[in-house]
Amino acid sequence: AKCFDFSSRRHSKPEDISSFSTKRCTAWFREYTSPDDPDTLGPDGMEKFCEDIGVEPENVVMLVLAWKMNAHQMGFFTEQEWLKGLVDLQ
Repeated sequence: AKCFDFSSRRHSKPEDISSFSTKRCTAWFREYTSPDDPDTLGPDGMEKFCEDIGVEPENVVMLVLAWKMNAHQMGFFTEQEWLKGLVDLQ
């Protein structure tokens, strides 16, 4: 249950934007966090996220994503950074 599909972004129509959901983005974020720290997506979750989206963790795409999400620490996303970043990318 992704909050939106990156692969179809270029082909989306204006009405598709209404399907964006911060609730789904939060649920997606939770798929990559640990019960010990549910508010931070760390290195293990980042590795799983990269695997799920088909991008190597070392790929420059991840640096660009971290920049777009305004991540304060490399290899980590807070829930706030994740949500703001995805809202900005929609």
